[in-house]
Amino acid sequence: MGTDSAKTVLIVDNQPRETVALRKQLGFAGFKTEIATTGAGAIKIIEEHPPDIVLLEASLSDVDSVEVVAFIRSD
Repeated sequence: MGTDSAKTVLIVDNQPRETVALRKQLGFAGFKTEIATTGAGAIKIIEEHPPDIVLLEASLSDVDSVEVVAFIRSD
């Protein structure tokens, strides 16, 4: 998980408008954010820089969100 005092949130969503708004609100609340627009992108970020929290859209275009959850749980 993140080593800084600010918690890191990974936002996984293929809708840029919602992602930008959510990122802004989380930033105001003191969170650091990472963005992934695909399930594969989310898995790559999780492998490289595990976040403290993942906000995962249920319907992704490339990978079933259940697969992303399974990957998170397998770690």
